[in-house]
Amino acid sequence: MEQINKKRGKIISFMNMKGGVGKTSLCVNMAIKLTRKYNKKILIVDLDPQMNATQYLLTIKSYIEKCYDLKKTIYELFGKYNTKDIDYSIVSGKKENNNEEDKENDKENELIVNIEKNLSLLAGNYEINHLAITTIPNISSVLINYFNKIKVTEQYDYIFIDCPPTSSIYTNTALLATSYYILVFKPDYFSNLGFYMMTNMIKEHNKLNPHKEVKLAGIVCNMFQKNQDEKILNELKSKYGQDFFSTTIPLKKMKSLNGFTPAFFLDTYGLKKHIEELSKEFLLKMEETK
Repeated sequence: MEQINKKRGKIISFMNMKGGVGKTSLCVNMAIKLTRKYNKKILIVDLDPQMNATQYLLTIKSYIEKCYDLKKTIYELFGKYNTKDIDYSIVSGKKENNNEEDKENDKENELIVNIEKNLSLLAGNYEINHLAITTIPNISSVLINYFNKIKVTEQYDYIFIDCPPTSSIYTNTALLATSYYILVFKPDYFSNLGFYMMTNMIKEHNKLNPHKEVKLAGIVCNMFQKNQDEKILNELKSKYGQDFFSTTIPLKKMKSLNGFTPAFFLDTYGLKKHIEELSKEFLLKMEETK
């Protein structure tokens, strides 16, 4: 009988070396659009100690009850286990044994929380800040080892990693685990500096890891103000034009829907269309057909 090869999911990091560019907002809202409109199965991994992606998706009460109190956060993956020999049975809350059925069940990672249909989250935790000074060897390999263990690309169409805007152990961890990155930038001086710093960091990473190169999925111009930002954007496009998504996200103010979490871009201020266009363009770039 001919075996059908199932298409594997893709791991994509959202990055910039400058905060405040809307990286997390795009990550979350693209994920929601891809699940709701295109029926894609998405996992968001909140690797930023500020855990903004988690705060977008869960109220404080829900986070405490579903994640923090139950020890179902990124910290449980990073904070307690040496990467050389991680006991994934402890991480998943199950005992490791030789039973094939139980081994199959171990794929169902209990650290991951379901948000809505087709959308899941590996929640952030500010306590991973402590890892910045860790001496645990090979800790940057924790995430990729974990992904391989649970066969994450067989479970999800896309895995979105929300990265911190710094060069750090968390960024290195993401780069080792990811296949592609989306560079989000706001057309101002400091964001542009972060743009160049990030592209240089990726180049260095790829030199050191030629067997695991990270490819650019595309560049997104976010928070664009037409009369003010055109010069900066045109300068960057003259150098990296072929890498830009054609969809540009305009600057819009946000407000809270419920007093606890920010409003999704796609639900407010007319940005739904832009997020939809960007998501469609993203799928085309990732060789999806719709």
